[in-house]
Amino acid sequence: MLLDQSKIKILLRALVLTNETELDCDACFDAMAEFAESQLSGASVPEALILIDDHIKICVDCEEQYQILKTTISEMDDLDSHQAKKLGL
Repeated sequence: MLLDQSKIKILLRALVLTNETELDCDACFDAMAEFAESQLSGASVPEALILIDDHIKICVDCEEQYQILKTTISEMDDLDSHQAKKLGL
């Protein structure tokens, strides 16, 4: 099996970013919303959620899901803000 340069880079990146403690995709997904909300609000990320950041740096599938989730949360916040202005709140 031949690996092209992009696949080698992905493997090396995953190797460098691997920690002693890792999350699997299911555990990452379960806590991803809380992590995304912390990130979007500018709040410091709780230490327990740091492993999610580590996981999405090495897992392409979870990183894609995370980006979709962040976009969705951001759009929902914009809608809520727009509705509040419309109601004079």
